[in-house]
Amino acid sequence: DAGRHAEAAPLYAEAYAMHRAAFGDEHPETANSAVNLGVARVRLGDTADGERLLRAGVTVKRRLLGIDHPDVAGDQVMLAQIVGARGAAREARQLRAEAEPVLARATVARDRSRP
Repeated sequence: DAGRHAEAAPLYAEAYAMHRAAFGDEHPETANSAVNLGVARVRLGDTADGERLLRAGVTVKRRLLGIDHPDVAGDQVMLAQIVGARGAAREARQLRAEAEPVLARATVARDRSRP
């Protein structure tokens, strides 16, 4: 979040490797590490590899947790931004259309639970 992607990317790569070794590819922690590393790589200019990692992470998290999970939806919105930036507007719209209602419901639920 602080924009220190060059420092974060090697740490995310290490976490991703460790999660893959410990849990395998079909685990939410491994998928989350793929998402984090993918976003960092995109921010560093390696958009092809970053999108590949982000897409793989979102795919696994969707399969394991479902699109109705706010974390999955948030990651999918990030994927939509990256896909849209490379010019795939139709795919980006579809990704957002699935994810944004989930995030809106989560925000309403969070706001209702506050005193």
